[in-house]
Amino acid sequence: MLLCFSNHLFKSNTFELPLNITELANLVSTSRESVSRQFSELIKLGIIEITSGKKLIILRKEMLEKISTNG
Repeated sequence: MLLCFSNHLFKSNTFELPLNITELANLVSTSRESVSRQFSELIKLGIIEITSGKKLIILRKEMLEKISTNG
């Protein structure tokens, strides 16, 4: 989902999340807690950064792509 936002919707590695965590969870048919845990893990790994509310920065796009492809 983050790659779709980055590549197609915003065409940038920095963007405001258009949905809140609950809406993202509903979109991908999972729980809010799961989305929050995944975001926390991506932040911990230095793949993304979330600042000032909903502003998201993809720091390591190649790693995010690998995770998206390989799980």
